[in-house]
Amino acid sequence: MSTVEADGLAINGRRTADGGYTVAEAARRLQVSEKTIRRHIKRGALQARMVHTVRGAEYRLDSLDIQEVSTVAQPGQPRDTAVQLELAAEAMRLATEQARVIAAKDEEIAHLQQERFELAGRLGYFQAELEHARETIKALHAPASAPVDERAVAPSPPASERRPWWRIW
Repeated sequence: MSTVEADGLAINGRRTADGGYTVAEAARRLQVSEKTIRRHIKRGALQARMVHTVRGAEYRLDSLDIQEVSTVAQPGQPRDTAVQLELAAEAMRLATEQARVIAAKDEEIAHLQQERFELAGRLGYFQAELEHARETIKALHAPASAPVDERAVAPSPPASERRPWWRIW
């Protein structure tokens, strides 16, 4: 990999002509943002010097000691970039595993709902069959009906006395 110097800056990840790392290179190597590097410099966690270039004053870092940077991590945050990467990978693995489990459970729920629907249909069919069987049993056990006395049935009134159905009284 060749290094091209432009206004004292390193290109392709090598040190600049003055022997230090730029803020951008330090951020890329430490896998943090440039703003984080500037904050660490301001706090004194990273040693940097000011260099005047054609573009203006810039910081140069002589060493990129990850331990220095990791000691200033906020409470509750991982202290090392490698630990951060491991935790991120573990979180991604867990998220993927949970997504797979959720998808499997969704499929199982859909299958069970389909099965419930089919069983409800069968239940309705068997309930209708049971009701039909009960009616058949009642019909078989019913006593023979008594002969109907035709004299006991009242004769219908003559057609002239019949009233329309809407005139009950």
